[in-house]
Amino acid sequence: MKPLAPTLKEKKRYIGFEVITDKAIKPSSLEKAAKRALFNYLGDLGMAKSGAFIISNLTKKNKLVVRTELHYVNEIKAAMILANRVDNSRVIFKSVATSGCLNKVNNKLYGDAS
Repeated sequence: MKPLAPTLKEKKRYIGFEVITDKAIKPSSLEKAAKRALFNYLGDLGMAKSGAFIISNLTKKNKLVVRTELHYVNEIKAAMILANRVDNSRVIFKSVATSGCLNKVNNKLYGDAS
């Protein structure tokens, strides 16, 4: 079987979000809340088409990185902005950076490529 040509592959984008809240939030509950927000806004079909994926090793310091397909960036941002609760505490998801390269998003979020 031949590999897929680069022109036929879906282009991915990484979106970095900062979570503004009064309390510290566990990374696992932040990830669950983000998945729930994406599912509530996009549904089954939208989640499948967008290829939304939360990069779990970058869910720290109340920050979050979501990988998605190029044409669904605005829908992912809208879904995350509409989420307003994590573990019964009010939160605001703020989109910080969008890029096709994960290192660029890391630099904007954390200041280094950690």
